[in-house]
Amino acid sequence: MYYKSFVTKTLCFADFYDEPMQEAVVYLRGIHKDWLISAILHMISVISYDSFSMRADRMLHMIFQDYMDEKEVHGLFGRLMDEAKTNRGVYLTFINHKALFELLRSILLIDECGEIGESLKAYIGLLKAILAANSKEMEEEANTLKNLGEMDDIKKALVVMQQDLMNNGVFGDNYTEVKKTQELKFIALDAFAKSQPEVYGNVLLKLLKKKGFEDAFHYWLALYTPLSIYHDTNKYGEGIIRMSKHEYKSAMPVWDSLVSSLERKCLDINNQEKLQEILSDKEMLDQTCFKKYPVLKLSENEYVLVSMFYYAQTLYDGLQWELLAALKKEHKFDYMSTFSTDFSEKWMFCKLFDTMKYHRKVWAVNDSRFEDKDAAPDITINTKRNIFMFEFKDMRVKKEVADGRNMNELLIYIDKRLNHKKDNDEGNKGIPQLVRDMEDYFNGLFPPEFKGWNKNRQKVHPILVINSRVFTSRGVNQILQIRMRERIEESEVLRAHKQRIDDLLLIDYDLLVILLSKIRGDVSQLMKLKRSYTIHTKRATDPMERYISFRGYVMRIWEKERNRKNDRKLEKGFKEVTSSLTGIDFKKKR
Repeated sequence: MYYKSFVTKTLCFADFYDEPMQEAVVYLRGIHKDWLISAILHMISVISYDSFSMRADRMLHMIFQDYMDEKEVHGLFGRLMDEAKTNRGVYLTFINHKALFELLRSILLIDECGEIGESLKAYIGLLKAILAANSKEMEEEANTLKNLGEMDDIKKALVVMQQDLMNNGVFGDNYTEVKKTQELKFIALDAFAKSQPEVYGNVLLKLLKKKGFEDAFHYWLALYTPLSIYHDTNKYGEGIIRMSKHEYKSAMPVWDSLVSSLERKCLDINNQEKLQEILSDKEMLDQTCFKKYPVLKLSENEYVLVSMFYYAQTLYDGLQWELLAALKKEHKFDYMSTFSTDFSEKWMFCKLFDTMKYHRKVWAVNDSRFEDKDAAPDITINTKRNIFMFEFKDMRVKKEVADGRNMNELLIYIDKRLNHKKDNDEGNKGIPQLVRDMEDYFNGLFPPEFKGWNKNRQKVHPILVINSRVFTSRGVNQILQIRMRERIEESEVLRAHKQRIDDLLLIDYDLLVILLSKIRGDVSQLMKLKRSYTIHTKRATDPMERYISFRGYVMRIWEKERNRKNDRKLEKGFKEVTSSLTGIDFKKKR
């Protein structure tokens, strides 16, 4: 039985110390609270541009760079070398984001403020606290994996998926891309609201004015300020984002706007009563409290970001939830499902394909060529030899499930949301929708344009596009592919044509935006990436590669191909996509 992750090894207390382990907070006694907050946020905020690293050897060097001659530090490096020898080929790290956020909660709830600051003693205490927090988290993870039972392909995929969930979605994510797509969604939301002023536009404007802003533009400027002051990522630089009033002496209106935009997004570290209420066990599930409040208020004159990744997600996601609440209050109606259809699907998803140069071969679900709208995928692309069928799902995930404590429950949730057959209460979802679409295609129910391209050789490519990144973690694509093959075997029509049905592809909406910006209508590039990904996962023996997500695979390829010319092409494509979703003409001089 396999009770530990084969993706990475998070280093624990017993890996470095033979003494009995105590609670993490014990090792923090006497250390200055502000110093601890800054130190732990540095580790939480590790991205590829920092010299801090997910790799344990680099992180240890960064922590003790001023104390390398100390005997105790030599001992730590010796123990790390022993671990590396014992776990050859395994990725060793100090960073488990779930453990780090739990440690941050402990630090914030400390009443007293110690005197010890920058010193070897402080770093040793911090390291021991981190290792103790890791140990507790790894014990929880081991219990979770133990409950999975025997390791078949689906269970192994869940083990890999859990690693993403335990690191809260920030493990391996591209922060710059998150920031870019959140900006796109924000601008698109504003354009959509203005297109329907009676329902959405007036409510959004009221909401922004209540926050102290005249319009979406000024709100965006204030909200985006913290991210714009971070270091130039093209040069060496690192650090958490700290905002101080004295830095805005010559621009106090900017500081005032910034504070107004942060008002409902910050935790006051000096308000212990409020901290106790917000940092509850329930709100720590999936780090919900830090996603709601990604900023710490250190004083009236100083703020600091808890996580750039979480803060970037509030640019659109945060405003979206506030808008839905305001709509319900204004119109006495829950607009959740209406907004999901009108904005997420018809606007954000279907309009996204308007940028493709395959205009005459791209059909949306409301296209008149489909006599039966229920027999049509959300988007269909016909390229003579291949048919791409896209189904879009705007889904939210309960924090209790996304937390990853019960992977069996998560598997049930995945099946319920993406592998649900039609019954008396609900319609088909995800895979059964694609199965129905493919059956209709092979039964000749698609428009005439689909029948003239050598039907007996045309390959069908089912694709699920999902808003939630939880469902596009590593391993989920492979789980759903197994489910797809089961559904195909259940269908007499599809069994007869299964050689012409390609593997299922799972992609999140944010990556689809970047993908369409990059390929700019050249569907053959999508075909090439999809085929390369399928071959890679089938041939891989290493679980990290076998269960890699499509997002992780293509982002790695693109990173290797990065150069100024490709960056310019991508930026131009992104402007075309943004123009399609917002109506803004970026070619005009402003």
